[in-house]
Amino acid sequence: MIGPAILAVDADPDRLGEIERELTERYARSYSVAVAGSADDAHRLLEQLAADGRDVAIALCALDVGGVDGADILDGVRSRHRHARRGLLVRWESLGQRDVGEIIFQAMAADRIDQFVFRPMVSPDEQFHSAVSSMLLDWADAQRTAPNTVRIVGESWTGRAHELREALQSCAVPHDFCLVDSPNGRATLEIAGADAELPLLQFPDGSILQNPTNAELALATGGPVCPEQLEFDVVVVGAGPAGLSAAVYGASEGLGTLVVDRGGIGGQATSSSLIRNYLGFPRGLSGRRLAQNAYHQAWVFGADFTFMHTVTGIRREGRFLVLTLDDGTELRTVGVLLAMGATYQRLGVPSIEAMVGAGVFYGSSTS
Repeated sequence: MIGPAILAVDADPDRLGEIERELTERYARSYSVAVAGSADDAHRLLEQLAADGRDVAIALCALDVGGVDGADILDGVRSRHRHARRGLLVRWESLGQRDVGEIIFQAMAADRIDQFVFRPMVSPDEQFHSAVSSMLLDWADAQRTAPNTVRIVGESWTGRAHELREALQSCAVPHDFCLVDSPNGRATLEIAGADAELPLLQFPDGSILQNPTNAELALATGGPVCPEQLEFDVVVVGAGPAGLSAAVYGASEGLGTLVVDRGGIGGQATSSSLIRNYLGFPRGLSGRRLAQNAYHQAWVFGADFTFMHTVTGIRREGRFLVLTLDDGTELRTVGVLLAMGATYQRLGVPSIEAMVGAGVFYGSSTS
């Protein structure tokens, strides 16, 4: 199979053979499994794959490879294969050993590795494959090759095209962007017609929207825009991690729960490429994945969602609180939980605002 490579590195030939067999039996139909028995062999293999124009999806490496720090080997992978996911192989017996935990922590904190992976113990080892599959999904997301990727075509990276990218990101929808004069952009424009209004959104089924509103975008991607009912036990305003947590707990207790957000799910968390300190995820997870998982969890418990709407007013009528949405819809509820998060002050200069996300970025630094 000539395709994206999964690379394993270990100086012990027996352990390397076990990993190679486990990877080959599960992934060889879609990926090319490559192995290296030394740091030098790994470097040569990575260079050859890059020279051949082939991607490395995953690189797995032992803690120590013939006296060379495995994290050092993995640290060099990104210079040639910037989307590759890097995993440090550890033995199950290492679990609980402080020195090994410190090595992993320091390597992850310095962005030399992405996560750790326990070596396979049996065949098939589903714990091992769960970690590998998660890394492959992260790689596919980074490559914009995940299922249901939406293509945005625009005249520039700024303006409405940037706003649509932000909206899709807030809805945790896989997407990519191309300029209208690129090969992919021209192909999409040919389907839409020369007079089509930019930016364009092309969906996996081939359908195309021309300069859609955020509400049209949410509907097209399957996001709920209008509440199916108007009375709830609790309304949560904000669909960031706090709001989603409230939705999960409220709905799981049998409360009629609605979440309202002016964008989509996840809030600022969706801009985090990797969150390492969230309870229950020792290998870390992206903010987008966290938001997706929480959204799915709340949905299964019965929570309702309304995206692309803001709450413009709250008043009391007897035992109920009445929330007014920006389109005039009124919702009646017994309780309201405000989880809007933070909105940071921006300069407000039009010429600068037009470049936000495409050369102009807001952030903070320690002093």
